[in-house]
Amino acid sequence: MHPEPKVAIGIPTFNRAYLLKEAIVSVLSQSYQNIEIIISDNNSTDNTEEVVKELQDRSGNVIIQYHKHDTAIPVVENWLSTLEKADSVYFGWLQDDDIIAPDFVKTAVDSLETVDEATVYCSYAQYAKKSEISGNMAIWGNPFQLNWIKGEKKVLSGHTVIPLSVFDVLGYSPVAMFDRKRLKDSSKYITKDYWLFSERMVMIQASLGNKLIFDSKIGGLYRSHSEQRSFINSQKKELERQKIIFLDDLNKIYLDIGEAVFEKFEQHLGEIELSKKVKWRINSIKIRNANALCEKAFSILNENLKKEKKSNPTYFLKLRIEKIKKLLKAPYHYAVSTYIRIKK
Repeated sequence: MHPEPKVAIGIPTFNRAYLLKEAIVSVLSQSYQNIEIIISDNNSTDNTEEVVKELQDRSGNVIIQYHKHDTAIPVVENWLSTLEKADSVYFGWLQDDDIIAPDFVKTAVDSLETVDEATVYCSYAQYAKKSEISGNMAIWGNPFQLNWIKGEKKVLSGHTVIPLSVFDVLGYSPVAMFDRKRLKDSSKYITKDYWLFSERMVMIQASLGNKLIFDSKIGGLYRSHSEQRSFINSQKKELERQKIIFLDDLNKIYLDIGEAVFEKFEQHLGEIELSKKVKWRINSIKIRNANALCEKAFSILNENLKKEKKSNPTYFLKLRIEKIKKLLKAPYHYAVSTYIRIKK
C-alpha cells in the first residue's frame, strides 16, 4: 500500500525503439515510488515491443502497461489513449524521444499537494541532441524570471494563462504534470482543428478556476533530432492556419469569463524578460487585431514596453517602440524583415 498519490506517465510511441528505451528508463529511475507507465504503440514496425518486454521484466515495483494498435491511428488519438487507460491521481505525458530527471515526479507531486487548488505543474527542460552530454544547452520552459538558486516557484491563476497563451506555450511535455481528472475533462479540447496548439488549450482548460505552478528547476530533457526538425519545417503553413482557429476559440473563453482574465496580466508581463516580450510582439504580428482578446493583450504589452522605455531607454527598446505602430499596419513580410534588422 503506497502512502503516495499514484502517478501515471503516458508514453505514446511509433518506430522509435532506439530512443524509447531511454525514456522508459528515466521513469524507472525516479525517486518517487508509486508510478505506472502506460505505453501506446501506434503500430510500430521496429523492435519497440521487444524493448518494452525487456524493461517490463526488470521494472521492479513499477507496472509497465503496453498497448499496441493493430492499425495506425491519428497522433492525437494515440496520445489520448494513454490518458484513457490511467486511473492515477496525477498524470504526465512523456514523448518517446524525451527523458525526465530523477526527481521530476517527486517534485511535481510535492508541489501539487502543497499548493491549494493547483491542477498543473510545469518546470524547465534542457534542449539537447544527446541525453548523456551536459554542455552549452538551451533551456525551454515558462518565460518568467525565476530564481533557481532559491528554488523559486511561481503560482498563477488559471484565468491569467488565457492572455499569456496568445503569445507563448507556458508548459511543455515532458516537464508538465496534471491532476488526472481535470486533465481528462480538458482532453476533449484537443481537436484536429488545431492539434498543433493542443498543449496550450489543454494547459488553459486544465487550470481554469484553479492554479498553475511554474518551477525554476530543470525537470527533464527535450531532445532535438533531425526527424523532429524536419516535421516542424513541414508544418509551417499549417501552423499559421491553425493559429487563427485556436485564437478564435481562446477569444470565446475570454468573452465568456470577462475582464478577470486580465486582472494580473500586466503584473506578470513585468516579470518576463524583455527580450522574450519583444520576440512575442513580433511573432504576434501575424495575428494582429485578430479579436478582442488579442487587441487588449497587445495594448497592455505596448504600454508595458513604454514603461520600460522610461526606466531603461536603450537603443533597442526605443527602436522597438518607434516601430510598433508601423508594424501593426504593415504586411507580415515587412514585420519579419524589421525583426531581422533589429536582431542584427
